[in-house]
Amino acid sequence: MSKPLSRHLTVFFTFLASIGVLLHAQAQAPKAPTNVRITTGSTSPPPPPPTGSIPSGWDDARFNNNVSIGSSPYASNFTKDHFDIIDSSGDPSLGCQKFTAQFFRIQSREGVRVCGGDVLIEDFYIKVNGLSGDHADGIQHYIGEAGTTLKDRNGNAGYQLIARRGVIEINGTCTAGLFSADGSKGRIWLEDVKFITNSGCKGLRVNYDGGGPVSCVRCVFQNAPQVDSSVDVWENNTMLNGSPVSAPKPSGT
Repeated sequence: MSKPLSRHLTVFFTFLASIGVLLHAQAQAPKAPTNVRITTGSTSPPPPPPTGSIPSGWDDARFNNNVSIGSSPYASNFTKDHFDIIDSSGDPSLGCQKFTAQFFRIQSREGVRVCGGDVLIEDFYIKVNGLSGDHADGIQHYIGEAGTTLKDRNGNAGYQLIARRGVIEINGTCTAGLFSADGSKGRIWLEDVKFITNSGCKGLRVNYDGGGPVSCVRCVFQNAPQVDSSVDVWENNTMLNGSPVSAPKPSGT
């Protein structure tokens, strides 16, 4: 065999050998898993619930990562999420203006106090047990100006409160699940909120001097709502038994 041919055959077999080594390495390499989400840290918050998802109860999975906090954040201009407040003092548990609270639970004698505008609460369970002499509310609005930042799905601003995906449960002596009065100003938007109230109080009660207009979308009531200010949007609201709830009219009309 001539030297040039021998040299070419050597190069050719060397090339084949290198291809074999490469294919073997690829076959031995671990396959990358599919449909796996990579997260950092020891825990990760649960995915946000879908639109229209009211918490199934106090132990709903969206609250699994909540942390109990020792003191109630009663202030302005703050954002807080994934927390629990258990309190028996009779003071408001959370408030009072220009704040955002998400994925939280409250068990107390008084729930959220709104004293100004631009309050956003989402994914919540508020459980209030009023004692004798209390005027317990899940959410209470007294005085306070309208906000300027929060907007609803239609682009309207001027909100005192926007509340989405929550339960307000009232037991004992109470006034209302949500009570707005005493010169409160600003729109109120409620979306996917369930009001569980005893026979002595309304789920939603807005006085003539309360906030408004009021909007409710896919809300659920145990007792008929009372809105004496005005109603803007009223869509797909029902009683606990599934029967539809018409937009409330001012008392006496």
